[in-house]
Amino acid sequence: MTFILNLLKTTTSFMSLKTISLFLGLCLLVACKQANDPNRLVSVDEIINDEIPSSFLEFHNLFHNNVDFQLSRIIFPLPGNENNTKWEKEGWVQHKPFNNIGNEYRRSYSNFQDIITERIIHTSGLFEMNRRFAKIDGDWHLIFYEVKQPEVGIDVDTMARDSSL
Repeated sequence: MTFILNLLKTTTSFMSLKTISLFLGLCLLVACKQANDPNRLVSVDEIINDEIPSSFLEFHNLFHNNVDFQLSRIIFPLPGNENNTKWEKEGWVQHKPFNNIGNEYRRSYSNFQDIITERIIHTSGLFEMNRRFAKIDGDWHLIFYEVKQPEVGIDVDTMARDSSL
């Protein structure tokens, strides 16, 4: 930044000043475009606050990129499935890195007594996912997984239209 300021101070040519301004404007435009791209993968590092330990960040990245590691770090049977049933290892579908499709989801993390809760909600309110992670014997594990969706028989399209009024 100081290089650019020094360059601006020493520039006497209007054309050079105009070129530098154009370059800086383009840099700003590209940076804003990348930050607002609704289909980019959002890293957990971008939204974590100070209360989330760095060891969780390392775990979280590996958890979503290695199915064997993921399965080894889930306490099965896992509570949170519908009708008070539990998720089983058989039939488990790997959780992949978060993709904020069209900027339609909001994700948050909280830490309460060393239990990290991840919450992902669709902006319409028609979908919510909650996961809880805790350290067990020094290693992070998924200890709870819940998905909330409208009940069967509810017209989701009608609800989405009505909620925008």
